[in-house]
Amino acid sequence: SSANSNSNSSTGRGEPQLHSVRTALNKHCVSSRQPADVMAELQRVLTLHHVRLRPGDTDMALVCSCRHVHFMAEVVKVPGLKLVTVRFRRVHGDTEIYAALCRELYHDLQLDSV
Repeated sequence: SSANSNSNSSTGRGEPQLHSVRTALNKHCVSSRQPADVMAELQRVLTLHHVRLRPGDTDMALVCSCRHVHFMAEVVKVPGLKLVTVRFRRVHGDTEIYAALCRELYHDLQLDSV
């Protein structure tokens, strides 16, 4: 089941529409940077780790596969704060391999931690 995400209307400045997520946050990938900048950094790190990716259902989401694990990577906003974070969600594959891969990805993300 996916969390309900109430999106505010766009400001008309071409800002990407972000999902809002209420979950435990990894302090190493919370950022005050623009969502597009965080997405560029996410794509850099995924490419560095030889993750195959394709566009997801929004411009801030990617469908990924690596090491026989399929997962989603998404830049999402933190409710009530002017921050964004990176969220990974496993779709299919071994949970231990997925967890190890996520640790590597989070470690290599270079975001301004808050």
